[in-house]
Amino acid sequence: MEPAPPPPPTAPPLPFSFLGKKQQDGHWEVYLGTGSGFVVARQGEKLLDTYQVLRIEPPRLTLRYLPLQQEQSLDIGE
Repeated sequence: MEPAPPPPPTAPPLPFSFLGKKQQDGHWEVYLGTGSGFVVARQGEKLLDTYQVLRIEPPRLTLRYLPLQQEQSLDIGE
């Protein structure tokens, strides 16, 4: 009997913590802590060369983990 194949790889937990957000001229900016500092997330931009901001639609920020092309989301409040 052959062993079961290993599960497919999954994205690691998000390395960000929500710090705050602001809407200006109809566009959201979300401020995220990274452990060693912070980044500003804007729709379409890359973060830490590993994530792309797909959507900012409070209460959710949706990111794509680029190495595996997997979506992840973070609660950013209403």
